[in-house]
Amino acid sequence: AQVSNFVQGLPRSIPAMIWAIVAYFVAPLGVILWLLLLSGVRQLESISQAVVSIDLAIGPVTLTVPIFFVALSGLVLSYETWCLSGDNPKSGLHPTTDRDVMGRWRAERNWWIMALSFVLWFTNWRLGTLLPRLRSKAM
Repeated sequence: AQVSNFVQGLPRSIPAMIWAIVAYFVAPLGVILWLLLLSGVRQLESISQAVVSIDLAIGPVTLTVPIFFVALSGLVLSYETWCLSGDNPKSGLHPTTDRDVMGRWRAERNWWIMALSFVLWFTNWRLGTLLPRLRSKAM
């Protein structure tokens, strides 16, 4: 209930802005880095590893870019899962109007976007760590 009250207290433009950033920036960047890491071309891998190894300092906490996006995606994915679950009174398990159906579809779309983002950034995080080890063992 506290999470729902917090989200409802935000201006309507903030959640829309978050989804636009994730859908048009975070997920495509994750796909591009994922493709570069799996390309097999060392120059492209080094570019993506440079991006993956960038540190972000948020207060006393320092995270790499992939860990930040994994955490962000995991939190928002958890919230979207809660929104779609039967525990949420506004989940719309049995939509009665077109507006309810529209809200349910939007929540499901957001869930899939965040699931994709979570898997991509988790994979980028792990590949960014494992590929240098594999390269050093191959030499």
